[in-house]
Amino acid sequence: MNNTHLTYHHKKNINIAVVFLSSLVISVLLAAIFIIASLQNEQVKLQKIAHFYGDHFSQKISTSLQSLSRNLTPLYTMLILHDGRTDHFERVAEHIAHTNPEIININLARNGIVTNVYPYERNKIALGHNLLEAEQRRQEARLARDSRRITLSGPFQLVQGGTGLAFRQPVYLPSPENPQQKQFWGFAIITYRFPEVLLKQMDFTLPDLNVLASRGFAWALWRTDAVSGQPVTLLTSKASLTNEPQRHPVYLPNTTWYFDICPVNGWLDTNTIFLYVYFSIPICILLSISIMQFSMLLNKKMKYLFSQRWIFLQTFITRELSGSSLSQP
Repeated sequence: MNNTHLTYHHKKNINIAVVFLSSLVISVLLAAIFIIASLQNEQVKLQKIAHFYGDHFSQKISTSLQSLSRNLTPLYTMLILHDGRTDHFERVAEHIAHTNPEIININLARNGIVTNVYPYERNKIALGHNLLEAEQRRQEARLARDSRRITLSGPFQLVQGGTGLAFRQPVYLPSPENPQQKQFWGFAIITYRFPEVLLKQMDFTLPDLNVLASRGFAWALWRTDAVSGQPVTLLTSKASLTNEPQRHPVYLPNTTWYFDICPVNGWLDTNTIFLYVYFSIPICILLSISIMQFSMLLNKKMKYLFSQRWIFLQTFITRELSGSSLSQP
């Protein structure tokens, strides 16, 4: 009897443990599915926000710098109308310089060699500088000459000091021997202070970029160096980028920069994952305990109903047997 009683309780404990562990496993699986789905939704949300900001700032940078190339038009027109003569250079350059205080210098480079500079005193050291042969200039200078398109060069360290961003307009004039053909005359060049011109142009300001930091995003503006082929960071946030930033091209005259952006904590925030797991564990345990208690209550109720039916069945059989015995002669 004692052995039977112990065996019964042993089986009962095993059943309770099985119910608890089974419910715990199922709860953990459901919690894992919920966490993964929530993290994926969070990641998609972050990607959409980053894409919006990346497109906004890359287009704003592109528009800001593209508009600066229009300042070359008076110089180009002067050279075309006067067949390459530079008699009016000082007057035209002075007018252009007054339109943008971030202009460092305005130069003409006949055959790629700097021949005219404005303002003169501050920039006369650049006279005679051969853009087509200088190690740090020739790649982009030759690109502008050969493509016959305005080309953005830099930022780079200037011969006369400071950091500049140069727009080079290649000038082609009719050949004296054959007016139907055009030959390379040289460059019209305007150089701006960098990054001041970018931050000022088209109301592009650092407070705009600080919005990204307040929203938890890191960013970097960079280009590929024309000589080394290595990435060069031009502007960046205080926070570092992760290994998988979104990359948004910034299309500029005859070149492309890039604006990278990503969440400071990565696309899957470890703090968020920890919070999900931290709150899921007690919920899973409480859910498993509730299921176990419900199972025990249900088992107890079923046992009670079974015992009541068994008593009823025994009573019925006893009565039937008693009735059968009394009816016999």
